[in-house]
Amino acid sequence: MSGSVEIVLWLQEYKLQALEAQLARDGFSTEKLLQDMLDNLYHRRVPLDIQREISERLDAEAAAELAERDANTTWAAYHITEHGDDQYFKTPTGDELLTAAGRLRSYLHQGDASRWPRFSSLLFHRQEIRKEEFEQLFSERLENTGKVSGVFEIDFDADTFSAASAMDGWHTYRIRDVSTAAYHAFRKQSLSSEERWERLLSKLDGKELTPDSASMVLCGSRRLRPEEISFQDEASECGNRLSFYVPVTFDPDEVFGTQVATAANDDYLNVYADFDLDTGEVCDALTVIYICGDGAEEAYRYPLTGEERAVLRTRMDGYCMEQTGMGLEEYRSQYLAETDGPAQGPQM
Repeated sequence: MSGSVEIVLWLQEYKLQALEAQLARDGFSTEKLLQDMLDNLYHRRVPLDIQREISERLDAEAAAELAERDANTTWAAYHITEHGDDQYFKTPTGDELLTAAGRLRSYLHQGDASRWPRFSSLLFHRQEIRKEEFEQLFSERLENTGKVSGVFEIDFDADTFSAASAMDGWHTYRIRDVSTAAYHAFRKQSLSSEERWERLLSKLDGKELTPDSASMVLCGSRRLRPEEISFQDEASECGNRLSFYVPVTFDPDEVFGTQVATAANDDYLNVYADFDLDTGEVCDALTVIYICGDGAEEAYRYPLTGEERAVLRTRMDGYCMEQTGMGLEEYRSQYLAETDGPAQGPQM
């Protein structure tokens, strides 16, 4: 692309110093004033048809340069749904699944939410795009052209994270499961990239959502109230989770939108609240097991708000102390000591 040409002007040193001093008092600079005068001279003396011809030529050169740069860039594409807003972005940072999972983990566990008010704040050099361009980048990802490193759909409202594989299309997981997998992948700073990938994929194994399981979320006519939350029986450790049984002392049909509080059937519910021992956080949903009168079972999720999780953590801490003589943090420390030591946060 054509560039600017330097024009050299000469003025005796003392005269220049006096001129610059006067212009500075008036809020001007010599360079800026001369540049404006040169631009004004161009627009006054060059015919309009020639100015238009030059402007079109410069636009064409800029477009060609941009196209060449884009052709040599590896893109990642994101479709973000957050707080009811849908946005599409592309970024030249070449994000793959490991990178995107690390960004997600950093966003969910940032200490100061004002730093990254939205997930898109972590997409450096992002460019907002239209849905049609996102779909085109998705097609290129499936074609495995090498120009698209990753395509992701992250729906914070529905609690889902989807990544497009060049081999077989979309794979969808719970956001919390991806965050936990990233925690393990970035847990130790000494791990190689291959080891991080191995840990990430290992933790996501078996967590992929099917179209049916992704939609199995319960929602009734009202929320579960804090005074209705209690625990019963022993807390049980299952894998990386400490599970607490929640007795149904409330109207389940109002809270979950089910139909079990009726004499018309023999159905009932078992409800569990889980504490993630790896991350030290209450899991983002209650597990609701719907048991039919004929013995058939179906598992559902009841998403929790931040306030509900805070209440649950306090109750869990007290119940864990009653049951084991240890609070949640002490219990978790013992668990971590028996696995593979303290964690390191994701390094971006």
